Amino acid sequence: MNRSLQYLLFFLIMLVSSAKYGPILLKPAEPDSISGMMLPDGSAFYGETELGTLRVHELITTRYTLRFCVYDFIRKVSLLIQEEASLLASKFLLKGQVRIQLSKSERFDLRERDYLLWSKTDSTLTNRYYLGNRTEQQFFDACYSKEMLLPLLQAFPSLEEFLGSATDLAIRHKINRRAYSSPEMTKIVYDLLRCPFNEKLRKLYFENKVNDLLFEILVQVFEEYPRGEKLDRTDREAIYRARDLIESDISRHFTLKELARQVNLNEFKLKSGFKMLFGMGTFECLMRARMEEARILLLETDKPLKEIAAITGFEYLTNFIAAFKKYFGYTPGELREK
Repeated sequence: MNRSLQYLLFFLIMLVSSAKYGPILLKPAEPDSISGMMLPDGSAFYGETELGTLRVHELITTRYTLRFCVYDFIRKVSLLIQEEASLLASKFLLKGQVRIQLSKSERFDLRERDYLLWSKTDSTLTNRYYLGNRTEQQFFDACYSKEMLLPLLQAFPSLEEFLGSATDLAIRHKINRRAYSSPEMTKIVYDLLRCPFNEKLRKLYFENKVNDLLFEILVQVFEEYPRGEKLDRTDREAIYRARDLIESDISRHFTLKELARQVNLNEFKLKSGFKMLFGMGTFECLMRARMEEARILLLETDKPLKEIAAITGFEYLTNFIAAFKKYFGYTPGELREK
C-alpha cells in the first residue's frame, strides 16, 4: 500500500477537529518512537495546532486495528474525533485523564490505567474528547473484527447473545462501559508497543498478543464476578467515584468509612468491590497514586525531595524515601541520577 493510499484510508478512519481551531490536518510522517514505544509496520501521522501536537501510529489488518495516539497540548482542550465503527473496540488510557462523550447519554471519565469498551455498528462515529490538564495524553486503541470473536463463542457463550443483539440496550450496558485495566492487560499493551521481534516474527507475535488482550477483556466483561458477588452498574460507578476521590487528593488519606459515606455505599461492598474491580485495596490505590506522582515530579521537575514528599502526602522525608524504595526497588535519589 503506497503512502497516499494510507493517508486516504486513515482519513476515512479518523478525523480530528478542535471546537476553537477547526479541523486538524494529519499528515503522513516517518514513524518515530514515542517514549520508546511505537507500532512497527504501521502508518504514522502528525498534526499541529497553536495548542500543541498530535502523533498517531496505526496498524490495520483484516482481523484487527491497533492505534497508538499521543496528544500533547499546552492546556485543556476539547476535540471532536471521528473514528471507524467497530463491533467491539477498546481504548486504553496510558497517560493523562480524559472525558469521552460517545452520545448525549453516554459520557465516561477515564484516568490512567482505565479503558473504555464500546460497540458501535454505524459506519463511523464522532466522539468528543475533553482532554485533562496534563500536557501529554497517551491512548492505545484495539478494534476487533467479528472474525476474531467467533472462535471464542464456546468459551464465552454470552458472546453469541452480543453478536446477535449488539443494538439491544441490556447488551450495550454490559459492553459500553469504563473498566480498569488489569496488570495482565497493561502488560500486553506495552508488549505490543515495545515489540522485541524482527519483521518475520512480528505478525505472529501481534496476532497472539491481540488475541490475549481480547481474552482478558472478555473474561472481565462476561466472567467478572465470582458466584454470589455481584456488582450492578450503580455499585461500579460508586466504586469508581471512590477511586477518583482517592486520586484527586493524594495528600489526604480517606478512611474506608469516609469513602463509603462520600459515595453512598456500605463499607463491606466498597471494600470487596474495590478489590474486585481494581485488584487492590483503597490504601494500596492511594500509595500507587502517590508513588506514580512522585516519580513524575522527580523526572520532570527540579523540586527538592522534601517538597515532593509533602506534595505526595508524607510528613517525614525518611518515610517517603522508604516507601518509594519499597514500591520501585530504588530510592528517589537513584532515579534522578539515572
